[in-house]
Amino acid sequence: AQALPTQWAIRLPAAFGTSSVAVVDVETGALYLLPGGDTPDFSITGLQGPVAAVCDRTKGTGANRSLHWEITIVDPARHDVLHEMEEAGLETVQRLLTDELQAALASPSRARRSLGQQ
Repeated sequence: AQALPTQWAIRLPAAFGTSSVAVVDVETGALYLLPGGDTPDFSITGLQGPVAAVCDRTKGTGANRSLHWEITIVDPARHDVLHEMEEAGLETVQRLLTDELQAALASPSRARRSLGQQ
């Protein structure tokens, strides 16, 4: 089994301006906000080797909140980390939509309620 990298990449919301990715080095506790927007510059971390790219698919709110992270190991020198995060997310979103559609089809009364019908 492959060991998890010590550096983890996390996609940031637009509120962080020109930084679209943060890298946390769990061994040293260092936090890097990477410049470069859609093409983050991983070189400022002194990174050697792969990072664990966190794809946050958490959904719901309050008591119905469900934490869902997908972790992909990516080498930023060879792959586009943001693209890998988005690809993993696209598959998850498609799977979630399919699951919801199947659940709605299995329960017609539930489907009518979600459409605002009685």
